[in-house]
Amino acid sequence: MKIETKLGKIAEIESEALAIGLIEGQGLTKEVGNLDKKLNGAISQLIKKGDFTGKLNQTAVLYPGDFETRRIILVGLGKREKFNLDKIRQAAGTVYKKAKELKIKNYTSLLYGKGQKGVKLQECAQAVTEGTFFPLIILTSIKPRGKRSCLKLKV
Repeated sequence: MKIETKLGKIAEIESEALAIGLIEGQGLTKEVGNLDKKLNGAISQLIKKGDFTGKLNQTAVLYPGDFETRRIILVGLGKREKFNLDKIRQAAGTVYKKAKELKIKNYTSLLYGKGQKGVKLQECAQAVTEGTFFPLIILTSIKPRGKRSCLKLKV
């Protein structure tokens, strides 16, 4: 698996899918709002109709048709007051699993929650990367070693 960090406008990203994290009960960010306009309000309609609330790890898939990205995967980041880096990791893992289920080989993640509750860009990028790789780790054994246990992992 290859992970790249790129700066750019989300409306100009070409990818099989674009993953966007949304906080429960919070409006769209300026960036996502601009994308929503290009999608004729598809994201805001999902939220308005209650089909997507932003609940932690909830997903919804949009098929925008004539757009640079074939699919948009929305993932819930949970409530703002409980938001932290671990929620970003969980959401990234959820998106990875959803992309795998949809047989998507290459997708782009908008850095979920960047700027929320003081989350810095670098911390956000690291949490998305960790959360994406976490579902790939398979615990193969736990061996007791004195007072400590040794975890053997396979990636």
